[in-house]
This record gives sequence, C-alpha cells and structure tokens, in this order.
Amino acid sequence: MKKNMNKGFSLVELIIVIAIMAVLVGVLAPQFIKYVESSRQSTDIDNVAEFKSAVEAYVADEMAEGHAVGDLTVNWGGATTITITGTGCTTHTISGMLQDLGIEGTKTKSDGWNTGSATYSTSTYKWTCASSVNTKKPCKDMQKAFE
Repeated sequence: MKKNMNKGFSLVELIIVIAIMAVLVGVLAPQFIKYVESSRQSTDIDNVAEFKSAVEAYVADEMAEGHAVGDLTVNWGGATTITITGTGCTTHTISGMLQDLGIEGTKTKSDGWNTGSATYSTSTYKWTCASSVNTKKPCKDMQKAFE
C-alpha cells in the first residue's frame, strides 16, 4: 500500500486564494481611499482651527498690552502651508507666535482645498470665512473650524 504524503497546496488552491484576495482588494481599496481623504480633510480643519485659536490668543495678548492690532487673516490652499497675514502687526511677531506654538510650517494634507481664507476682525471679534469647501469627495467645509 502506498501512502499519499502531499505536503503543500495545489496550484488550483493557490489560484483560488489569490482570486479571493484580488476581489477583496478591489472592493475595499476605494473605501480605504475615501477614508484616507476624509481623514486628511478632518486633519486640515483641525490644523486651521489651531491657527484660529492662535490668532485669537495673539489679538487678546496684544490688546492686553495696549498695542493696536489690525485684522488678521488665516490663508490655506491645496497642499500648501497655512499662513497668517495681518495689518498693524509685524510678520516677525506672527512668525514668533507660530514658532512658540509649534505650528509654523503646517501644511494642508488634502490638495482639494481651493485657495481660501478667513479674516478675524479686531473691531467685532468675529471671523469671516471665504472659499472654504473642499472639492474632493467627501466634501468638507473649512467653515467648521471657525464656528
């Protein structure tokens, strides 16, 4: 009597496993890509919210010291550095504030953001946001950072 001592997988079994894996990857990859883009957009909104808080703190500190501060603007765009510009304050002071907070050079992760900005009025203490929607799916709005 001969004993059959097969130690391994047949070619058909391997092809079936590879086919099943290919189907799973084909179904799950688009969902994963959507999840990654959604995560990037949420991170961008959180990062811009940090800049919003930095501007508000900067204005409060400067006004507490008796300095006049003009309106400040947070700017962003598709996969570019988030910046703050303003009137009545120096770029060095803004740059120093961003360095102190560890957020200088922060970039948006999603390239779906149109060039946008939000301006903080130091007379009304309110934000005005322009061009805030992301063009990639799922669409998210930067306005959430300024609520």
